[in-house]
Amino acid sequence: MRHARSFLFQPRSSRRVALIVCLCGSLSLISGQSALFAHDALDSGTAHSSTEASSLLEAARAAKRTASQQQSAGAFSKAAESWEMAGHTYELAGSFPDAALVWTEAAALYERQHESARQVEALIHLGYALQQMGQYQNAVMTLETARRLAAPLNETGLLATTLGQLGKAQSALGHDREALQFFSDALTLARKDGPSALVAILLNDLGTTLGTQGDPSGAIRAYLEGTILARQSGQQELSTTAMINAAMASIDLGEVIQARERLEVAYRQLQELPESHGKAFGLLNLALGYEELRQQVRPEQIMLARLDAAVPPGSRGVRLKDVSVKPPVPDGNSPAMAKQELNAGVVPRSATPSESDRQVFSTREEQILKEAAAVATQIGDRTAESYALGYLGQLREQARQFPEALELTRRAVFAAQQVQAPESLYRWHWQTGRILAATGRSDDAIHAYQQAVETVRPIRQEFSGYRGRRHSFRDSVGPVFYELADLLLRRAVTSHDPTEEQTFLIQARDISEQYKVAELQDYFKDECVRSARSRATAAGAIPKTAAVVYPIILPDRLELLMYLNGTWKRVATPVPVDQLTDEVRAFRRTLQDRTTRAYLPHSQQLYRWIVSPLEQELSSAKIDTLVFVPDGPLRTIPIAALHDGQEFLIKRFAVAVTPGMDLTDLRPIDRSNTRMLSVGITEAVQDFPALPHVKEELQAVKTLYGGTSLIDGAFRVPAMRTELRDQPYSIVHIASHGVVTNDVNSSFLLTYDDKITMDQLSQLIGMFQFRKTSLDLLTLSACETAIGDDRAALGLAGVAVKAGARSAFASLWLIDDEATSQLVREFYQQLKNPAMSKAAALQQAQLKIASEPLHDHPSYWAPFLLINNWL
Repeated sequence: MRHARSFLFQPRSSRRVALIVCLCGSLSLISGQSALFAHDALDSGTAHSSTEASSLLEAARAAKRTASQQQSAGAFSKAAESWEMAGHTYELAGSFPDAALVWTEAAALYERQHESARQVEALIHLGYALQQMGQYQNAVMTLETARRLAAPLNETGLLATTLGQLGKAQSALGHDREALQFFSDALTLARKDGPSALVAILLNDLGTTLGTQGDPSGAIRAYLEGTILARQSGQQELSTTAMINAAMASIDLGEVIQARERLEVAYRQLQELPESHGKAFGLLNLALGYEELRQQVRPEQIMLARLDAAVPPGSRGVRLKDVSVKPPVPDGNSPAMAKQELNAGVVPRSATPSESDRQVFSTREEQILKEAAAVATQIGDRTAESYALGYLGQLREQARQFPEALELTRRAVFAAQQVQAPESLYRWHWQTGRILAATGRSDDAIHAYQQAVETVRPIRQEFSGYRGRRHSFRDSVGPVFYELADLLLRRAVTSHDPTEEQTFLIQARDISEQYKVAELQDYFKDECVRSARSRATAAGAIPKTAAVVYPIILPDRLELLMYLNGTWKRVATPVPVDQLTDEVRAFRRTLQDRTTRAYLPHSQQLYRWIVSPLEQELSSAKIDTLVFVPDGPLRTIPIAALHDGQEFLIKRFAVAVTPGMDLTDLRPIDRSNTRMLSVGITEAVQDFPALPHVKEELQAVKTLYGGTSLIDGAFRVPAMRTELRDQPYSIVHIASHGVVTNDVNSSFLLTYDDKITMDQLSQLIGMFQFRKTSLDLLTLSACETAIGDDRAALGLAGVAVKAGARSAFASLWLIDDEATSQLVREFYQQLKNPAMSKAAALQQAQLKIASEPLHDHPSYWAPFLLINNWL
């Protein structure tokens, strides 16, 4: 039994409910002679509780003991079938951790008996259970094994089902291209046997992927075709699931009237179903549909300002861009396709709900949540019960009925704890914290928030790309961290004890760091970022002449948390997040126009918000270096170009940035025996333009540091790997086209005949991690930089961390090739002085370029960033 959607809802927000659509229905999909998802072996008209599943599990264990004693093939096959029966029942009860354990055992028994088809079926169920637990990476590995086993079996339905489940798992991880390809292959296979429930299932999941990629019209077409096929195949629960999903997609389009009609159709269909896990989650999704309708306003397309103006010839940097993929489409020629219904699904019928409508939707939502809770209680589905109670608590919270909200939420916490469901438990801890904060119980609220953070920590990587939404990790998890930081900062303000105040400020800094580490892990899809953090834990003290500044962007203000000479200080600037973001974007946009000084008012305004509140402390402490740990949109701008009305910030301070101080290794390194590997491309290759100034750039740095140069045809991955393996380089300088996108899988550096991905770069540079001295500096003197959002900028800032280098020297946007070569040469010349920090070397290089009349505009010198270790 598969529920309609597994929840990632952001309470107290009008944002889109983040849900993953899953398969639904008691399915008997026949693949050759094998019955896949053979729920007809159970009484599909009867509710199955976890108690029944436990009884079946005991029977399965007994059957396995008997088989072990008899050592007969028949006994082992019977034991495997017993485990399979228990697995189905745990699924029906929504007990997915137990289901995963059972399906693992069933798969092993079928493997022992060389029953490959049955083994594949068990692995598919295991992959599904892992997805329901939020373990998408493990699900992909399991399903890849199933695909390998299914490929030679010549059972179309079995392979198509495996591919479809892989598509779902990849979509949940945000791997859109891979997901769409899996769905396309699966549908091609499944359609060979004509209209079927399997095709309906695949269309439902395809619709979800299309919707999460910003194509709700395509999603509706897929859902409605799936609804029709499921109904024709006798799969009422699946048909209902697809109808709910079509309603959700209609809400995305602002089609309030059609969405409401479809929700009511789905509700009537659900009333015909037996009490089950699928029915409980169907009701939950219906309730959340009404929540969305209640919050719906007339849709607007909010587009980020595009900064992809014509690229000046001979420019360089690191390109930040987005990636698009072409999806498969539903089969409009399917005999089962009611084209008029499909067309009706995409006709705009928008209406903004009236206040009376909103009240109706709220009442309907509460009624359906209570029905879901009743079904969940009856069948012993603690997972569904937890969600129902939690969302009822949220309704009470929104109505400011805090005692009732707290009681319901605590019951939701208890239910989630019983089934060890951290993906829901963290939400209810979070909700508890919000309710306590609203009632003035700040310390209790902080404790609840801390529980939420601790609960989400082990599973946060599984939110990566959840439901395929572009910044879903931030949307789903980020607010927990930010709201906790907000509470801690407010408590610091109200504290009259200096020691206690410092404690709260340190805790606010720590929670900010935890989130920044999690952001990088999410971007790189790599928990190994922790290893960099572990190395940094033993870092040396921050020099007394340096100040570390954490700008923390909150809805109503900008908090500036500063570490100065062993003490934490905070200042709040009362600027709303939208106003700050608009100013940042305007600054970034105008700064790139070399023909005007239109950037200046924005530069000065940002200076007043970010630097002015700190000036007195900085001056008193004789600070010469500012290290910023930028937040959100602030990652996309060069802090060095902020202007106080008289001069740029770089005139007074050396400036460095880091994605997180816990990711910055400050241990000193001996620069007296520096060796450099310099590589680059001057010719036009792979449709990228030539870089004529790279040759003199590489000659200049080789003159300064010696070492080896790999230019043009010599710059290939095998040659670079050999050099890095055999020589103890301390600097790696790459002068080539680079692409950093908001998707790490699409980011690369160009070699003469190939591309180096971020993972490959990490592997190449990672060889230094096993030596006494790690790589000190990775320079990306890359060439074609396009503009992207702050997630792409996060990726750029995290390159050094991912690659295992202490520092990175890179650029934010398109830069004149000649100016780049001059600045890079000056930076390395300054760096020859062992008494000069890397941040100071960059400062001097930028000041020299800025002093030249041809290059005094900050667009020539400001984009260069020194990332991480600035010493």
